[in-house]
Amino acid sequence: GTGSIDTLKIDMRVEKEQAERLRALRQQRNATAYDASMTKVTEACQNGENLMPHFLEAVKCGATLGELVHVLKREFGEYREPAVF
Repeated sequence: GTGSIDTLKIDMRVEKEQAERLRALRQQRNATAYDASMTKVTEACQNGENLMPHFLEAVKCGATLGELVHVLKREFGEYREPAVF
């Protein structure tokens, strides 16, 4: 049949709460340890090292997935699938 599909609607309160948790994380983490761990991630990218140990250390220092992805995109670029017609 042609039934309708319900659209998931997330309350804006959830977004605000998550943004507040992220702000609190960034405020409470040790900035020196965080910066050092992110520098090690960058250097590991540049040196061809195994990134996983550096990712784990960065997360322990309060790095977010988005921050780690930002480093990867900066160092390696972002894949763009070629347009094929």
